[in-house]
Amino acid sequence: MKEDRYWIWFQLVFGPGSRRSQQMMDRFESPREIYEAAVDRGTAREAMTPAELAAAAPAMEQAALTEKRTRDKGVDILTPDSLLYPGLLHNIYAKPAVLYVRGDISCLRDCVCIAMVGARECTGYGRKAAGELAADLCRSGVVIVSGLAHGIDSAAHQGALRVGGSTVGLLACGMDVDYPRGAFPLKKEICKNGAVVTEFPLGAAPKPYMFHMRNRIISGVSRGVVVVEAARKSGSMVTVSHAKDQNREVFAVPGDIFSAVQEGPHHLIQDGAKLVTCAGDILAEYGICPEARESRNAPAAMAQPDKSPPRLPTGGGAQAVYALLNTKPQGVEQLASLSALPVGELQEALTELELEGLAQSLPGRRFVKK
Repeated sequence: MKEDRYWIWFQLVFGPGSRRSQQMMDRFESPREIYEAAVDRGTAREAMTPAELAAAAPAMEQAALTEKRTRDKGVDILTPDSLLYPGLLHNIYAKPAVLYVRGDISCLRDCVCIAMVGARECTGYGRKAAGELAADLCRSGVVIVSGLAHGIDSAAHQGALRVGGSTVGLLACGMDVDYPRGAFPLKKEICKNGAVVTEFPLGAAPKPYMFHMRNRIISGVSRGVVVVEAARKSGSMVTVSHAKDQNREVFAVPGDIFSAVQEGPHHLIQDGAKLVTCAGDILAEYGICPEARESRNAPAAMAQPDKSPPRLPTGGGAQAVYALLNTKPQGVEQLASLSALPVGELQEALTELELEGLAQSLPGRRFVKK
């Protein structure tokens, strides 16, 4: 039996990212040792609760089914024994017993990875800042890590993809679950030059506690965390809390002092986070020279306009949707009605337009032409 199955079993019995799983990792050499001792009445039985012992045999049957179903769907399984398991995760509390992966995760081991997080209901400034920072970081060889949420997260992923950079998205649900809703096209693009990763098996629907668990991995695989826009109490600030516990650097992008979504970054700056005005402020912490195109003479690299001519959409669906966009925000349902495209094709078209810098997503999944 492959070791992967024992790790899946371990996660099923002791829970993903739990204090209990950390206790068992500290006490025993491997999940196989724990399982064999549990079913053969070995020493591990003394460390397990009656509920855990009762779950041992059924959980192994479930682990076998999970392993088969996952591989049948073309999803890779990584465990702490795997060569491609991100090295930084070995040193965090309650490291993931299992990671389910689509795409190429090797970039998490081979490059400096920076997490970018922020509000779903972000401003246009926040979206621009996240996208430009991500693009400039990628130009200098950095990998962008984020949570695939609408708003700042998706802007960071799209900024990386726009310049051909690598990016990794962490999910708080199963790989096959449509969450964030309508994000499948973006996930598909990410997998072409990076990876989509989750700690949760296929079919796992997102629940509030899963986002907190996911956030420890976002910071865990990264050397630093950049907060672009976030409320004082938010998931982004939870990620920062994990980052501090994991001895990661914390960066914050300043903004409007009258905006509620800037309270988080401003509080972090007051608390000692490094203020970020351009990618060079981040790269300097890791001894990386900024890509020559970046200018420190400008107020901020993110504020420099892109003077290159806009590229026109290549896909037929994208061309049709682009023709419908204007400066007045339009929702997905409205665009679907006007274009007569199936929702899936419409989402792909909108993702293409965003990646090409031809459309901008606003709060509430509304879109305008850029």
